[in-house]
Amino acid sequence: MQDNMMDRFLTKIELKEMLGTPSKVRQIELLAQNRIPYIEREDGYASVLWGTVQQVLKATPPQQTQIQRFNIGAVNG
Repeated sequence: MQDNMMDRFLTKIELKEMLGTPSKVRQIELLAQNRIPYIEREDGYASVLWGTVQQVLKATPPQQTQIQRFNIGAVNG
């Protein structure tokens, strides 16, 4: 079975690289500020589908977003 990147969750390392912080509280704040849907897990960390991030990046004009904070290249593996 081939792994479809769009259907997988970002790892904790990918979230840290994308958002620039290892803090689960700060990660959730940044996801909310950038209107990226997430699920807060029982352990307090956010779960985000890669496809969701891609949709937000495609739908939001660059001049109206804070996406430039993200290091998206770090999660392209």
